[in-house]
Amino acid sequence: DVFDSLFEMKREGLIQSISTQNFPPSLLRSALSCGFEIQSNSIVGNLMNTHNLRSDSELGILCSEQELSRHISAPLGGGLFTDSISQSSKKKIEALFGMCCRDKSSVVSTSQKWAKYQSIKNTLHELSQKYQVSCESISLRWLLQMNEEAGDSIIVGSRLGMDLREQQGGSPYNRQSDLREVFTFALEDDDMELLGELSGQSSSQDFPPEGDHQIDFSNKALWI
Repeated sequence: DVFDSLFEMKREGLIQSISTQNFPPSLLRSALSCGFEIQSNSIVGNLMNTHNLRSDSELGILCSEQELSRHISAPLGGGLFTDSISQSSKKKIEALFGMCCRDKSSVVSTSQKWAKYQSIKNTLHELSQKYQVSCESISLRWLLQMNEEAGDSIIVGSRLGMDLREQQGGSPYNRQSDLREVFTFALEDDDMELLGELSGQSSSQDFPPEGDHQIDFSNKALWI
């Protein structure tokens, strides 16, 4: 069993901690009930996918009870909440909806997703002008301020070195320095609430429980 091997490596001092990725509450609960110590769980979370970010969701309650931190991946929706997305085709944007924005809210049709996305993107553009920062900085700052008390962290992909445009004589690749912009300002409370309302994060809507995963950690015959 993978968990058993990982914890043996931890006992031997080969690894420091163990984290999971996109584990639903049922799977986390099964692992924890068998005595496995998990430090954090990586989840997808952004302005179009806020279910797992909510403190009153099943996963949010479990992480709070077990003192599990969350690593938030795809915080920019695969590029949906960046300034450069305007150069992308509608087909590519819709593909990102499926990969990074599988929200469990009532927004299910493509037209509804587009309407929600346009409202969020327009607001990000207005706030970027207000604070004189990029749209991605606004998106990341919202996540940071929303989760600062929970101790959650945000995972942002950042390629090293030059990109193809720079190699071909285009503008310099400054993504690392651009991302540091998020630490130079703070969103006002009204702006935090506005983004929360548009994203659905502050909605009182009830979400269905996570689907059950038929993996039995108590079956020691499967352990290595």
